[in-house]
Amino acid sequence: MAGEGLTGTGAFKKVVKDPDELAGRGARRTGDDRWEGKVLRIKELRAGQVKDQDGGWHSMTKVLPVPAATKSTPTVRVERSTLSLRKARDNEAVRKFVKEKIVPEFEKITTKTVTWRKIQPDIELNKNFPDNLEIFKKAYGTAAKSFAPIRIFRELFPEMFKVTGSKAQPVIKLISSRLPEEGTDPAAPDIEEEEVDKPAQLRLTFGKYKKAIMTYISSRPQKFATMSKIGIFLSDQAGYDEDFATAGIGKRGKKGGPSAILRALGFRFVKVPGLKMDVVKNPA
Repeated sequence: MAGEGLTGTGAFKKVVKDPDELAGRGARRTGDDRWEGKVLRIKELRAGQVKDQDGGWHSMTKVLPVPAATKSTPTVRVERSTLSLRKARDNEAVRKFVKEKIVPEFEKITTKTVTWRKIQPDIELNKNFPDNLEIFKKAYGTAAKSFAPIRIFRELFPEMFKVTGSKAQPVIKLISSRLPEEGTDPAAPDIEEEEVDKPAQLRLTFGKYKKAIMTYISSRPQKFATMSKIGIFLSDQAGYDEDFATAGIGKRGKKGGPSAILRALGFRFVKVPGLKMDVVKNPA
């Protein structure tokens, strides 16, 4: 029992009660309790309870006896899944893969920024490379049966990578090529990571079509094109339909769909006499 060994001249610590301190408790092994860092002095024992120096009473089943000379320390915070993350971060195969495969691919990119869909096959972390995925599944443990590789960047090594964008189209940026020290916990999540710079995301995904669109518009006698013509032209471009489907920007023909792409790329929407709808012109 946790209270065994208590004497009237000793000291004790309590099982932590703060909800934040106990986060993830259910995922730990039975009996793997967490104790307060604060040391309380024993003043009295009575019927299964212990009285501290301030007059508070505590159940002896909820306290841990410690030497009288023990000094108080800050209480260790135990966030949800931190233990499994720490083990995965320290895994030799994981660290080797991140250092020798993932980081070099990002360093080939001038901006060090790329969409998750685009980089995934380059770093060989999709369904075509099950052996690589297995490295991370094993490192995470049995709780990672449906392991999503984006977790490597979002929660495993947040000191190295920043994830922005939507859930459907994450954008990853390499912010440090240096692996964190072993035995450390992941950095606290950055609130700014939840913010989405939509135009920047669209430019990143669809910027490769800008030159072709400009050439198409310039080749037309009026030097402009309707949205329907632009839509047909883009649909004929290799990879566009897949990019559009994963961008999460709305349905075709709806406000916020292809027109949002064109605005993000700098194209102008202007009125032309005789036409009800605005037409698209090249950037000024």
